[in-house]
Amino acid sequence: MRSIAIHVVHWPWILAIIVQPIPGFHSDLVSIAHAVQAGETQATATASSDVLAYLGEQSITRGEVDFQLLRRSVEASDQPLPPLPAAVLQSTLDLIAQQRQALQTLRMQKLAVRREEVERWIAERMQSASDQPLPAAELIRRGAELAGISETAYREHFTFRLSWQRYLQLHLTDKNVHKHFDNQQGRFDGTRFRIASVAIVVPAGASSQRTDAHGRLDKLRHALMDATIDWQDLQQASKAQRPEPLAGLAPERVVLSDERWIRGMGYEHPAIVTELLKLEAPAISTPIDTPTAVYLVKLLEIETGTLALPEVRDEVRADMLIYLLDHLAHQSRELLPLRAEE
Repeated sequence: MRSIAIHVVHWPWILAIIVQPIPGFHSDLVSIAHAVQAGETQATATASSDVLAYLGEQSITRGEVDFQLLRRSVEASDQPLPPLPAAVLQSTLDLIAQQRQALQTLRMQKLAVRREEVERWIAERMQSASDQPLPAAELIRRGAELAGISETAYREHFTFRLSWQRYLQLHLTDKNVHKHFDNQQGRFDGTRFRIASVAIVVPAGASSQRTDAHGRLDKLRHALMDATIDWQDLQQASKAQRPEPLAGLAPERVVLSDERWIRGMGYEHPAIVTELLKLEAPAISTPIDTPTAVYLVKLLEIETGTLALPEVRDEVRADMLIYLLDHLAHQSRELLPLRAEE
């Protein structure tokens, strides 16, 4: 039996994107500035405009995913990129959605940087590599064209980055880190959970596949709790003989895991750990949403940890980034829901 790997890529590299400082984009802008001056403003491959998902009425394109991951260099802007693993693609779509939702919240709270500040910031860095000054609007137009995304998406990307850095200066404080540790001590103090799980792979955002997965896993949960299906039988069943709640699904969409020990901070999606912290072993969770799948988790045993804040401060600060982004995004999720392109 293979263990779940569809979420393993998610949090370590997503964290790296979330915490990437604004100066990290300077070299990208300088490269774009050189290309603009050289007249290299041909659009990227047409695949960049492929719509992968929607956020409210706004589309999220393949080009925006590539730009988010800094995949496309100016020098190779006209070359096709290799396809992304499905988990990376869906996690990036979810991250882009969270960033836009968070930015909407910051705007409603009057905490977002103004448009003219963003344009000035971009222009200053692009002009630094340029001998011939160009208007900010023209630099942004050409930069967006080279990146293979719309001017709006280009501006919004940097508006979020600048606003996010400002927000973190206010809220990512030692006092709040201490409070975050106290509120979720089991996530950080080395507590271990022995679990088994079943997941149905779905695209990021709302979709008929996600709704169907919820219904199937909810039926499976009740069958397991009523003992009409045994978890061991579930694991031993062949792909062709899965019980009714899972029957009919493509084999690659159902992922069963062996029993394993996990920690609160690791490769598991935070939503899974949040649910485990509510349970007392033995127990079976309700269906848990992540960007790449819907999970049903069986909690078998808990070993309480003993680590104190000074020993895990870096992990707590890292988790606070995820928490703060989700806190902001949640407030605009109803206004800007993410839905998959089906």
